[in-house]
This record gives sequence, structure tokens and C-alpha cells, in this order.
Amino acid sequence: MKKSLYKPLKLSFKNNIIFIPIFYSKELYKKIIKESEKHYEFMLTDVIELKNITIFGNFLGYVHLYSFLDYIDKIEEKEIFFLGLAGSLNKEITKPESLNVVEIFPSSIFKLFSKKKSFKLKSFNNNKLEEVKGVSVDIYQRETKSWLKEQKNKEIDIVEMEIFPLASYLKREFIP
Repeated sequence: MKKSLYKPLKLSFKNNIIFIPIFYSKELYKKIIKESEKHYEFMLTDVIELKNITIFGNFLGYVHLYSFLDYIDKIEEKEIFFLGLAGSLNKEITKPESLNVVEIFPSSIFKLFSKKKSFKLKSFNNNKLEEVKGVSVDIYQRETKSWLKEQKNKEIDIVEMEIFPLASYLKREFIP
């Protein structure tokens, strides 16, 4: 077994963890903080401790997400949820709405994160939310006309930045 110099301090969090890159509703954000048991910043990320849930919020992209995943003690035992934003490639998704990503594919550098061609994700909605396939991309400049056409040909519905890296880190299903 290889030895590593990188041995982050393990921090204890609730058994349910929700990652929310950006809180667009400032009112909801203030309400959650007001009802929290504890609120602080860790590695430039908001940590909000509720009764049974820890929320990590206001981080940007997969690099930031990866930076603090190693600090979560017993992450393999946690139920993970991800509430993010995505762009639509599906003509039928024309307005902001909640979706259930059931499979995520890598693009660009993310193809180096795992040998898997895609990750299946947990479906949680009993057909209440539309189930979609997504692709993770590291920077929006890669979304050229030819790249977008290729994704549409693969019947990809949404484009986002964090789900595939999170899945490759966890090596198991979670709820996006």
C-alpha cells in the first residue's frame, strides 16, 4: 500500500449530507441558517448543521467539492444528496424545474477520473420528477457547437459540473 503525505483531519458530520453549490433563494438560505444548530465556514464552504442533516453550500465546481470530501469522516456511511444546477440540452426542458438525474457521463478531464463510462444514480422520486441523463463538464468553454451536438446525439438531457466527479469519488450511488 502506498503511503501518502496527505492525511487530512477527519471531521464528524450528520449521517445525511446535502451538497448545494449555490443558494439562489436568499430567503430560504436565511431561514435554514436561522433554524440550524450550527453554521460556520470550512474551506470557503458554508457548513449548516441541522438536526439530522449537514448542508455544505456555496462552493464552486468540482475542485472545491473535492477539496473538502476527504475531511468528512466515514463518508462511505453517509447518505449523500446533491442539489445543483444544470443547463438543458433537452428541447422539452424549457424552464427551471427539479429533475432526477439517474445516470451521469463524463466529459473532457472527467474521463480520467474513472474507467467507468457512466455512473447510475439513485432514483428517489417515484416518478414525480422527470428522470434524465446528464454529462459533467469541467469548464463551460468546452461546450462548443460540435460538443453540444455530440451530447444531444447521445440523448443527454442536462449539462453540469459536479455529479460525475462526486460519483467517482464515492464509488457508489447517491441521490442527485
